[in-house]
Formats: sequence, C-alpha cells, structure tokens
Amino acid sequence: MGEGRIRMGSPTLTVKQEGNNLTVERTMQTREGSSTTITEKYTLDGRTNVNTGMMNREARSTVTWTGNGRTLTFQISQTFERGGQTTEMKGTEVWSLTADGKTLTIESSRTTPQSEMKARLVYDK
Repeated sequence: MGEGRIRMGSPTLTVKQEGNNLTVERTMQTREGSSTTITEKYTLDGRTNVNTGMMNREARSTVTWTGNGRTLTFQISQTFERGGQTTEMKGTEVWSLTADGKTLTIESSRTTPQSEMKARLVYDK
C-alpha cells in the first residue's frame, strides 16, 4: 500500500440504525496485531456529517438512501497534509443490503490527485 501507510485487513463492522441516525463501529487489526475501533455517526437525510477517522483526520460526508431502500450512498471528502502539501481525497461508498438482510456489500472508491483506490467488501451477518 505504499510507504507510510498501515496495511490492515477488512474491518469488523457493527452498524446500528435508530430512526434517521446511523452509528458505525469499525474495528481493525493493524499489522502489529493490535486492534483499534473508530466510531462514526451519520444522519440519513443528506446533511453533512463530520467524523474523525484514522490518524485523527476529519472526514465530511453525506449519506442518502437510494434505490429500493436497501442501498445507502456515502459521499466523502477529506483533506490532509503529507510532505508539506495539502491533498483532498474524495470518495464514494455504496452500501447494499440483500433482501434477507444477511449480506452487506460495500463498494468503495477514493480518489486523490495522485491515485484512485477501489475496494469491494462483503460482510455476512
């Protein structure tokens, strides 16, 4: 994944929805074997949400329902400094839940001026 980046496996997700609010806990293992949990809170009405993620970087996002009510779309923007330069990363995550509610697929795409990263994560309940 490049110099200075921590390579981790897929995070364990705990997702809770209460009305129009969504809480996501991501627990990740680092390559050193320790774990870290990040808690993110979102509203599901298209308003801007601000969460602090890895390396204490602030991310702004909007989340909206799309499709058949089983798909959420996250639009994400994050600005950070590295090597004395400010870089903006923009991304999209599309969360799709199967009709039986047992499988969540997350299609993720992130872009910076230097690169594009794509990932697909599939979670079983």
